Amino acid sequence: MKTLSPIGEAIRHYKLNASGGYEEWSKVARAPDYPMHVPAMGFDVTGHDEVRDVIFGWLTDIGAEQELVDIIEFGASVTCYLHIKDKEGVVLDIVEVFRSMQRGEWLRSGRCSNHRPKKMPPCLRGHSSQKPTVRA
Repeated sequence: MKTLSPIGEAIRHYKLNASGGYEEWSKVARAPDYPMHVPAMGFDVTGHDEVRDVIFGWLTDIGAEQELVDIIEFGASVTCYLHIKDKEGVVLDIVEVFRSMQRGEWLRSGRCSNHRPKKMPPCLRGHSSQKPTVRA
């Protein structure tokens, strides 16, 4: 993996220790009111408590295991390439993009780049005040 900024290293550490769940994610600097949207699951949450309860609750329920394949930092973005496997062995190739905000905090957005099994959502997407563009 490449040399990363301190925030890039924090994200890399989280991804390599994702089994630590929300406790590990909470070590990454992020805005207190950051939104996260997972359209396939109908999740549209804002802030630490909702992300912990809804997003990480769901990840726990499906027994998600993350494998960091690569991480790249370019300008104000850190992009993670992942394999995420559920408790039934279904694996998705995921791309997550963390974007810098003006306060030096980070938001997360992502998109699947492979197949779309019924049991896991096609993407995990966070966004700033603007809704993301969804491409078919």
